[in-house]
Amino acid sequence: MNLLRHILFVLSMCFGIIASAHRFETYTTADGLPGSTVKCVTQDGQGYIWIGTFDGGLIEAKEQSDGTFSYNTYLPDEKIHQILIDRKGCLWVATENGIFRKDG
Repeated sequence: MNLLRHILFVLSMCFGIIASAHRFETYTTADGLPGSTVKCVTQDGQGYIWIGTFDGGLIEAKEQSDGTFSYNTYLPDEKIHQILIDRKGCLWVATENGIFRKDG
C-alpha cells in the first residue's frame, strides 16, 4: 500500500509539472481583434487562423515575427456559426444568412 501511495504521489507531481508548462494568452479588441464574441476557430494549411465571431464577422489572423497578430476581416456584417476547411483547402463559412465559400 505504501508503494501505491508513492507511485500516486510521483504521478500527481508529474501531471502538475506538465499542466503548468502550458501558457495561455488572451486576445481582445484592445489587441486589434475586430470582434469580441468568438464562436469558432480553425487553422488552414498555410498557418492562417480563421476566427468566426458574432460581432466582427469572419477574421483571418496571421502571427507576425514579433509575436503579434495582424487581422483581415471578411464578411464583416455576418454572424459566423461554423468554419470548415475541406480537403482541397476551400474555406466554408456558415452564417445566419447562408453558407459562403472561399477557394484555397
